[in-house]
Amino acid sequence: MSEHLQAFYPQIVDDFKLICSAPIRQQASIGGNLVNASPIGDLSVFFLALNAELTLNSPSKKRKISLRNFFKSYKQVDIQIDEWLDEIHFQCPEALR
Repeated sequence: MSEHLQAFYPQIVDDFKLICSAPIRQQASIGGNLVNASPIGDLSVFFLALNAELTLNSPSKKRKISLRNFFKSYKQVDIQIDEWLDEIHFQCPEALR
């Protein structure tokens, strides 16, 4: 887990133990968990609640899309074959600032 993320969310490791399966906690990436196309994925709910925005890159372009719009349908996401998830952006809730 990123030290930067833990600085804003000191309880995040303990919270993720409650919602994330063991494989996610031990080896999966946050981006991979989102891109696997399951809107009920372990971390989807957390980042949906934060109104996260994704930056998708390809060899020819860069685009931003809200996570809410990224999930199109069950097991379908708005990502092209030549794109990869580069960044996840969200605002820290006011209570944690």
